[in-house]
Amino acid sequence: MEATQVECKNKEAAEVTNDNTSSSSSSWRNPSMIANEMIRLFLYYFNIPKACYLVEGVIISLNLVEYGVLVLLMTYLTSISGYSLVRAVATVNIFSFISGILAIFAELCALRVGCYFMVQVNSISYILGLVVLLTNIKHPGSFQALHGALFLLAVGHGILLSTCKEEFMKDQMKKASRVPNEDDEKRDEIRATISTMRTKVVGFGLSNLLVNKKTWRDQILISISILSCTTFCLFAWKVIPIISSTSCSSSQSPKDEDGNKEIALSSKRLQSQENEDDHSEYHPKEENMETALSSNQQSTSLRSAAPICFTFLVYGIVCSTGDTFFQDQAGSVDTSSMGGDYMSVMMLQIITRTSRYVINHFVCYVLSKRTRTGTLAILIRMGLGMFFTIVTCTVAQWTEVVRLTAIKNNNTFKVSPDDEIARPDIPVVLFIPQYIALGFVTGLAGEGLEVFFQSEYSGWIKYCATAITEALTGIGSLLTMVLVFTQDMSRIDLFYRCVAFMCVFNFIPLYSLASTSYYRKIKIWRLLKDGM
Repeated sequence: MEATQVECKNKEAAEVTNDNTSSSSSSWRNPSMIANEMIRLFLYYFNIPKACYLVEGVIISLNLVEYGVLVLLMTYLTSISGYSLVRAVATVNIFSFISGILAIFAELCALRVGCYFMVQVNSISYILGLVVLLTNIKHPGSFQALHGALFLLAVGHGILLSTCKEEFMKDQMKKASRVPNEDDEKRDEIRATISTMRTKVVGFGLSNLLVNKKTWRDQILISISILSCTTFCLFAWKVIPIISSTSCSSSQSPKDEDGNKEIALSSKRLQSQENEDDHSEYHPKEENMETALSSNQQSTSLRSAAPICFTFLVYGIVCSTGDTFFQDQAGSVDTSSMGGDYMSVMMLQIITRTSRYVINHFVCYVLSKRTRTGTLAILIRMGLGMFFTIVTCTVAQWTEVVRLTAIKNNNTFKVSPDDEIARPDIPVVLFIPQYIALGFVTGLAGEGLEVFFQSEYSGWIKYCATAITEALTGIGSLLTMVLVFTQDMSRIDLFYRCVAFMCVFNFIPLYSLASTSYYRKIKIWRLLKDGM
């Protein structure tokens, strides 16, 4: 009797399951249901608070300056200011060094004054720098004005390299959530990522349009106008509620109302990270291997990471080479297939950033499928990135040999009869592989180092992981100047060969340090496991 009742219940459960499966499959076959679900997902992830649209406008205007002016800084110095190749490379490297160091100060200052203030400082620095740069275009002989403009732009660029704008966007989304919970926090993270990508795409598209249609003077004027309008709107959006709240209630402090909220959120993020690291030591039995290792190996000092940081200075040299010599190399050949000198630089930058995004997600997907997670996955990504530094310099050396061979064989042409220097008759498409390899380097080594700091360290190092990575890149750019002054710049292929050999010799200690660090953590984990 009991067996018969069990069989009846199983049949009823199977029928209910079949009904649910058939109803769900029939609902997905209905086009209206699919459309409604897509609209719901679109509104859930893409519908951001109204205040975030204003923040997006400011970030788009900042990216307009970033991609329209700073990316073409090497071209500006050689074509408009008349700098030699060596002097332009030195100037760009010093610019990158100052920006990388200031990125750390921007992260630390955001904990004290809030992300809103840092975003405003970023905008004002860009506006002042562009105004001074505009005067330099009218009077090109004033090198003091040019260096002052570059310093102001470096200050703004350092803040842009930090996570201030992303954190400010997340803060606005959190304020819009009346009853925040874990699901809302995950949704806000996805929304902030989508918003950041959208601002980059729109800013890059506008900068391409200006580069293709306008002169340097018009481009800078339009950038100043757009950035000034968005900065003023952001300032008014913040000040008008303070004025109205002050008039309604004199006892309420407007600074406590608005200013300290952002500082509290930033401090709360840092404090929560420290608390998580402190409380993780009290529950060792509930942790798996990776969690146990991270909780017992996390540090607040960069001294233990000094060897790996030292090896990543070569990564900064390769990135600096891509920002300087690669642009000069690609701009000295036939760029008609990509729309001219400026457009070819922008198109090659698109290729680099796309390859960086693709390789980063592809490697993470492959490693997750092979159950390679935690520290081992990070070290694999870093190792692959450093391997591609060798590939990048080798491909760049080959393309430079092809370019020099064309010049030697008089296989040249002139864009216009007034040109003094003939260009090698080589299509700019030939340089695409080295830009793809450069994207692989930044997507694997750069992103891997940032994740390494976030997973292996705590406190301010974990909070400033992005800024520390940019600072190491800036220090590597400064070291590039030493190589530039010791090499013959008429043979850039020899410079690429020298950097390639440095990458080869740098790969060996990096592998040794990474393997030693990982196996040391395995030993510590086994000791912890035996102690449990």
